[in-house]
Amino acid sequence: MRGRKAVVAMMTSDKVPGKNLKVGIVGGGRRCKTILEMFQRQTPPRGKASVVIVADEDPSAPGYEYARTLGIETTNDFEVLGERKDLDYILDLTGNTNVLIKMLVRKGSKVPVLDAVASNLLYDVLNIQKELINTRRFLRTVLDSIQEDILVISPEYEILRVNESLLKKLKAPKEKIIGKYCYEILHREESPGGPPEGICPVAEVIKTGKPHHTRHTHLDRDGKAIYHAVSAYPVMEDGRVSYIVEISRDVTQEIKTQEMLLQQEKLSSVGKLAAGVAHEINNPLTAVLTNSMLLLEELTEDDPMYEDLKAIADETLRCREIVRGLLEFARQEAPAKVESDLNRIVTSMVSLVRKQFSFKNITIKQNLAENLPVVKLDRDQFQQVIVNILINAMEAIERDGEIRVETSYHESEQTIELKIKDTGRGIPEEARLKLFDPFFTTKDTGTGLGLSISHGIIERHGGSISFDSQVGQGTTFTITLPVA
Repeated sequence: MRGRKAVVAMMTSDKVPGKNLKVGIVGGGRRCKTILEMFQRQTPPRGKASVVIVADEDPSAPGYEYARTLGIETTNDFEVLGERKDLDYILDLTGNTNVLIKMLVRKGSKVPVLDAVASNLLYDVLNIQKELINTRRFLRTVLDSIQEDILVISPEYEILRVNESLLKKLKAPKEKIIGKYCYEILHREESPGGPPEGICPVAEVIKTGKPHHTRHTHLDRDGKAIYHAVSAYPVMEDGRVSYIVEISRDVTQEIKTQEMLLQQEKLSSVGKLAAGVAHEINNPLTAVLTNSMLLLEELTEDDPMYEDLKAIADETLRCREIVRGLLEFARQEAPAKVESDLNRIVTSMVSLVRKQFSFKNITIKQNLAENLPVVKLDRDQFQQVIVNILINAMEAIERDGEIRVETSYHESEQTIELKIKDTGRGIPEEARLKLFDPFFTTKDTGTGLGLSISHGIIERHGGSISFDSQVGQGTTFTITLPVA
């Protein structure tokens, strides 16, 4: 019992205020090395104890050699331990009764000498601790190697663990995440209750004790929406939920791809409908316009019917413009691609509209990449795309603003990017999903076909168009094209 009490006393030596206990080990074998390794791993030390000397007759013993690499005193003479006056404990790992008796006689009763049984008990405790540390390190490595985002959350919504994948996306150190509430970090909310667009999976697991799967939106550090498929699993202890493991996967790109496919299907269907409607409308419109123009020629401007007829003619012309846009949208002609210099096309179109924009005090700045690779384009179609977006940017600014046009080359992806940024009013949240829909417009005038037509042209060039907008700050359209 005395040996076991000594083990407990040594393991809890931090309860002795200001006391740094010095330990000597007799026997430098494998167990000695394990004990030394455990003392080394305790950083900062959990107890105020340190091994100061190791004795063994065999200098090649693993614990003896390890002690020397650590700078700990070593000796082949067991008697040396008896001469040390500063030792508080001696651990006997040899199991040699003669050695133990010599230690007891030499040191007397003032210094506890833990026999082989007690020392082995200490070894077993430390070895279990070593295995736990190794297991924890293994689990941490596994979690950090998984590319999905993983959180371990308490039933009080407190984050207990987070893996490296999520830390990188949050762009925050672990210290600023651990201990915070999950709804605070992921949803910028002040209390639990689930994200506005869905059910909180953690709350469902706490309530039901069963796994829950859902999809909702997280916000990154810049406040941008990222769509996640989320699964939450309970860790049960004594029939109650002790922890919740939440695994989420970024499905933003998948959702965008689905939306793009739906958009293409929608555009295709509307295009077929538009072609039929446009042809049917065009003939009666021609008759109305012709007759109204003939009547206008016969009337003087002071005639009371002149203004009404002029309004009919003007509105008919506007209808014809809509029909023309419908036909152009429905036609979706295959582009006649030739190798082209995108910078030259951009510069040409900017020069075309610059004077018109200057009347509204809107400046256009260009930042075009040098040595841009050629791309295969239908120049006429692509000029139409650039002018459409520039005109939209001008109308979003109204007066006194700036438009920036930039090109860049991404060699790793073999793509060219064209960005058109404005300082306009931005696009309202409710309008963003419908922005490329035919006939959708946020303006008082216009057909709502410009961006739909541009979208179709870019798709037929094997490229893509996207946008990023902040209300009150402006909008950036990004066109990505493959190099020739």
